[in-house]
Amino acid sequence: TETLYALGIGGLLVGVTDYCDYPPEARLKPRVGSVLNPNLERIVALRPDLVLGSTEVNRLETADRLERLGIPLFGVTAHTLDQALASIEDLGRVLGQEAEARGLVARLRTRVAAVEERIAGRRPAQVLFVVWHRPLTTAGRQTFISDVIRRAGGRSIADDLTGEWPRLSLE
Repeated sequence: TETLYALGIGGLLVGVTDYCDYPPEARLKPRVGSVLNPNLERIVALRPDLVLGSTEVNRLETADRLERLGIPLFGVTAHTLDQALASIEDLGRVLGQEAEARGLVARLRTRVAAVEERIAGRRPAQVLFVVWHRPLTTAGRQTFISDVIRRAGGRSIADDLTGEWPRLSLE
């Protein structure tokens, strides 16, 4: 959702998940439920030309049902910041917004370079990124979130834990 708005085509969105709250105008779009368990009846009623998903969080059953309903699905995935930037360019190609996507990626790369220059030589800050609070879940070492933390000069305290989304106790 945020990427489509950043590309200047947020107005094309016919619906969003319950978690899409930025930019503020995204809150005005019809809701289709959670990413993990979207309401397919609502999706069908909105008559999208394309559904955007993520191989990280969408279930295979959802993709299969959309295929049976004849609704195309484009999945993006990114375990690193560089992969996320590449996925923006891929999305730009799919949506006919190649120039806008290249421009957005160039601006984002400039911002990343400025951050990396600013933090060069600093000792990494210890970071806990809470993905969810019940159960307490954080981002594992091989996730986009942990890569962004590293690139911003931090070290996730979960880097030594196994799994993509380790659960923690309060202790």
